[in-house]
Amino acid sequence: MKRDERLEHSERLEREVMCDVVARLTARFSGTYSSGQVAAVVMKNDERLKDSPVRDYVPVLVEHASLEQLRDAARTRSAGSSPEGDAPDRTSASPAIWSPYRRHAV
Repeated sequence: MKRDERLEHSERLEREVMCDVVARLTARFSGTYSSGQVAAVVMKNDERLKDSPVRDYVPVLVEHASLEQLRDAARTRSAGSSPEGDAPDRTSASPAIWSPYRRHAV
């Protein structure tokens, strides 16, 4: 396998793992946040680690940070906050939200 093919394969695997992260967190917070909101938090945390030279642990770190943020935001949600600050509330989440971590409609 050539270097470019390995890199492409690695990136594809990481996207699949991030899809799994979004799915797990969406299931965990199903009564609180939409999958679009969860994906936004995951994407934000992934973006923070985009320049990490070692990618092996990035999905674990992203999931942990996202879980913590969603949990903290859920505790204060009654005060009107959301996990992203500017993320829409659950009732206004659009099914057309784009996410690189989406395997199916959000």
